[in-house]
Amino acid sequence: MAKIECIRCLGQLGVQNFRAIVLGLRDADERVRRVAGDVILDCYELREVLREFGGASYSMGLVCNLREVLNSCKRPELTTFIKQILEGL
Repeated sequence: MAKIECIRCLGQLGVQNFRAIVLGLRDADERVRRVAGDVILDCYELREVLREFGGASYSMGLVCNLREVLNSCKRPELTTFIKQILEGL
């Protein structure tokens, strides 16, 4: 599936793609959401996400997307990571 491969590739390209991968967490397809979560947990560290997006003017959109994802997330490790990001932004 093209979306899944795109998410995997974006994860390898760096933290600047974090926002795009977060959108994958909102996808209608559960497989895409699962891969997006895997990529976030496997490819990014909290400090690098906060360094890239903390204090940025566009972080409000990211915060809104993360809050929406948090309401439906069923993976404890991903929920914890998202909460830590929200606390740091």
